[in-house]
Amino acid sequence: MSMRRAIWGLLLVMSAAGETRYRSPDDLALSSDGKRLFVVCSGSDEVLAVDTSTHVIAGRAQVGKVPRGIALSRDGKRFYVTNSWSDTVSEVDAASMQVLRTLPAGFEPTGVTVDAARNVLYVANRLSDDISLIDLAGGGDVQRFVAGRGTSYVAASPDG
Repeated sequence: MSMRRAIWGLLLVMSAAGETRYRSPDDLALSSDGKRLFVVCSGSDEVLAVDTSTHVIAGRAQVGKVPRGIALSRDGKRFYVTNSWSDTVSEVDAASMQVLRTLPAGFEPTGVTVDAARNVLYVANRLSDDISLIDLAGGGDVQRFVAGRGTSYVAASPDG
């Protein structure tokens, strides 16, 4: 399924739901099997799970204030969402859509990526101009890397 088709499906779901508030979708992640599209909605402080075959909202997770970025774990069982106005990251079970824990980050976290080999998250913190290294085993923000002004995005390198 193409990402364009999934986005159009999401827009149809949102308009068909007849809701008056605008959810402000900020980021998307497609499950590895292509069956669910996870949509980060900063306007409603939630992540939606959209069934890509039916275009129906299959679940939702209430996360922190003004979520911005999302990253899926390698096995697809969890995802991580940055909460820019809460200065945290929500760890969410992808099947149940339940928040498992809330992890600390820097000021206004936006982008996030998972380094599965090291079992850590890298989180771009826009207002503190740094990148948090969050240990997933212990749940702590264990190191900060100085970055450029307004650091907003991170990506994992293909070679780790």
